Amino acid sequence: MAESSAAAAAPRSDAETEELLDRMLTRLALCDDSKLEALLSKLLPLTISSLSSQSLAVRNKVLEILSHVNKRVKHQPEIGLPFMDLWKMYGELNAPPMVKNFCIIYIEMAFERINLKVLFIGERKYGTNGFDKHFKASSAAPRDHHEDSCKGIFQNIFSLLS
Repeated sequence: MAESSAAAAAPRSDAETEELLDRMLTRLALCDDSKLEALLSKLLPLTISSLSSQSLAVRNKVLEILSHVNKRVKHQPEIGLPFMDLWKMYGELNAPPMVKNFCIIYIEMAFERINLKVLFIGERKYGTNGFDKHFKASSAAPRDHHEDSCKGIFQNIFSLLS
């Protein structure tokens, strides 16, 4: 019994990782759009973390999966991406640069999608006019409110999550 749990905890070989990624790609390709967000919440962090492999075959399979993800979600902004999981991966001290770079790409995509969800929630909560008053910076403002807007968005996101 102890041997099987030790074997499960052992690192995968490059061939096993490539096989796992191939199964993930097949699952992704067969997934309905209605279930895609749930699948991506698990698949995307695992896929990006596999970029730490030195195997060219594994990296190519990761790029194939990410290309498929991009095609599927590009024109569907309502499909969320796992922002917090990607953020945690990016913040890991021992994360390889390639993993961090791809995390940044998908964090930006996830953030844009979170913004859309916050906008929709804000419209439902405040109505269109009230939403404008509470969430949009005045166009007559003399300085850039980008930082304040980001802080407000994060506060809204975290209040929704808690």
